[in-house]
Amino acid sequence: MTHTVGCLHVHACPASLLPAVERAVAAQLPECPAPVWHHREAGTSYADVDWHAAPGCAALLAHALRQLGAVTFEVTEQASAGQDGERFSFVPGLGLYRAGTNSAGDLVVDENQLGAALRESPNAEALRERIGRLLGRPWDDVLEPLRWRTAARPLVSATG
Repeated sequence: MTHTVGCLHVHACPASLLPAVERAVAAQLPECPAPVWHHREAGTSYADVDWHAAPGCAALLAHALRQLGAVTFEVTEQASAGQDGERFSFVPGLGLYRAGTNSAGDLVVDENQLGAALRESPNAEALRERIGRLLGRPWDDVLEPLRWRTAARPLVSATG
């Protein structure tokens, strides 16, 4: 069986949803350890989980976590033999962003997406905004401050 590697970054999760996130991780990535949670000042927790599993698991995990609604996260899956990688970002209020990635981890915007942006954008400002969305800029604007974490005290697993 082909395997790939990836990472889950839960940037902000309310305490009430920690067990649900752990269940989603266990269901989609059964070989991975449970997240180790760290407190944030804003009353939420964050965790990172490196994983290895069958290609396509990032999409399944992103779908499961998106259903929780109030969890801010990113899931990445590296490219593997015959399969492009993927990046998923979810921010409540913005929804789910998905982009393909190449073997170097760069986002891939294909010619059909660019052609549609050129055809459907009435002016240069609209085109800049459309390309920014294709590159995930609105999600990155929210996530970037959360990516730079300060040292925090680890918590025990919410289920253990």
